[in-house]
Amino acid sequence: MHILANELSVHGQFPDDLSFWNAIGRLMQMREVAQRHGHEIYCSRSFRHVQPRPGVRLEPALARLQRDRRSLFLSWLNRGGPFWDDTGRHDPGDWLECPEWPEKVVTDTSVGEAAFRALSGFSCALVSLRPSDWDYTPVRVFRRRGDQELPAEHTELPNWRDPDSLKEGLRDAEPHVQSWTDLRRETRRFPNLRFAPDCLDPLRGLPFSEGAADEILRRLDVLNRFAGLHGETDAPAPERRRLHQKYFRGRKAWFSDSSDEEKAAFRAKMTFHHPDRSSGHLFCPWHGKVKIQQLRIHFSWPEPPIYVVYIGQKITRR
Repeated sequence: MHILANELSVHGQFPDDLSFWNAIGRLMQMREVAQRHGHEIYCSRSFRHVQPRPGVRLEPALARLQRDRRSLFLSWLNRGGPFWDDTGRHDPGDWLECPEWPEKVVTDTSVGEAAFRALSGFSCALVSLRPSDWDYTPVRVFRRRGDQELPAEHTELPNWRDPDSLKEGLRDAEPHVQSWTDLRRETRRFPNLRFAPDCLDPLRGLPFSEGAADEILRRLDVLNRFAGLHGETDAPAPERRRLHQKYFRGRKAWFSDSSDEEKAAFRAKMTFHHPDRSSGHLFCPWHGKVKIQQLRIHFSWPEPPIYVVYIGQKITRR
């Protein structure tokens, strides 16, 4: 479960500092509840620029709040995070709208990010301050495409506003990924990919990292979507092109081919037993890159089906 703090729920609505402090207190209690259930609440770096009252920015509004509570809250927003901006999935080219919000467009906000993740197959929710224009659940968000061939999508996000409702919601949430074994379980959510039985074995012995596991799942999600579009004869070609342009091209692409030098030096290590053929092999120099722990996801490319044959540390280390 990905939980994002909704910075749009601070929009100058608080009549005085005390009412704002009470709302912040509930938000911090919700964060404690989430952490007790093995989750974290992610915030946007833009949260520190909100205005609790017209013309009054966040830090001045907190000036007379109890010192330890103020320090804890500002540490989360200013330095500690975690910030979803660092690993955000959507970009300004993704047009996201919330019809119930007066401003409508929620691209480049926590609401838009949560919706994008939910539409990508991840369990995602919001926490909002109360009172605000966001004192309701679920929150409907539409993703509209610039290309007329691509239909609009929509999702409904749980939106928790107090610790008790969050606690109740997390009881019914999907199990949290807390180990590499849990990560293996999560691969079942990608029906368009074929996983070699031993593809996660290279992770054994590595310290578990929740951040790395999340990054792996995000890349598998893109591969799964691409594979699904590839397998449909009537699949929208513009969406395939969009995914390819965004994730497979450029210096910072998530996925790339190995260099000719690496292919020559590490050919044996990048050759794997074929998951469906007892005597066959697959040469898989294409890989997804995860900076945390320098992990790689090797897969067959470009012809479908896409086989995921290796998830572990970088093979081409010298």
